[in-house]
Amino acid sequence: CGTRNSEVSATMMAEAEAFHQLKFHRRVKVIACKNWGDCARAWPWMNVRPLGGVTLGTGDAIYLTPKLKEKNFSVAEFLRHELSHAIISQNTTIRNSMKLTDQAWFSEGIAVWFGNQTSYLSQAEFLEKAKTSDLTKLIDPARMDRSSPDWSARFAYPAQRYFLEYLKQTYGAERFHEFLANYIHDPDAYQKLFHETFGQSLSDAVRQFERAIRSGQ
Repeated sequence: CGTRNSEVSATMMAEAEAFHQLKFHRRVKVIACKNWGDCARAWPWMNVRPLGGVTLGTGDAIYLTPKLKEKNFSVAEFLRHELSHAIISQNTTIRNSMKLTDQAWFSEGIAVWFGNQTSYLSQAEFLEKAKTSDLTKLIDPARMDRSSPDWSARFAYPAQRYFLEYLKQTYGAERFHEFLANYIHDPDAYQKLFHETFGQSLSDAVRQFERAIRSGQ
């Protein structure tokens, strides 16, 4: 089929376990598609052309697309990104994994964070753009509209990443990982879980994050 299969390095998997404070329960197979035809055969129901990688909802297989070579993106960064999805998927149900993907704000934010990806806006570019943007539309699932012509993953993903970093720095690692563990097991209850963990609503926390950016904190 023109694909290349390999196993993820033990070092990278150990780093993912330490970062997420979760464990892998199964090995992860990496399938590098040599061309877009391979991707279409593997994912016939999904347009993967905008994506650098895709992870099965079971968390045990990662597909890397030709976009990485076309754009000269770092394979390691995107592999780390997909490993974040994989370890979370292996610690919840397929239904919850799909719900996390649909809500996007946490699963993509933490994946971009673990991947330390540079293919989006730089931190300086993000901070400048964020000063005049409504970040709730990029972070809060209740206000997010990815079908909008104004939507940009290149801006949204760093916004989600830096918001999660802000939560961890502001409230501490213990509360952050408490939320992570509870959220991936009940993503439908994210608003209730967020309020219980951080003492305020998600939208209020995003507004607080906005104020911190605009005041230079």
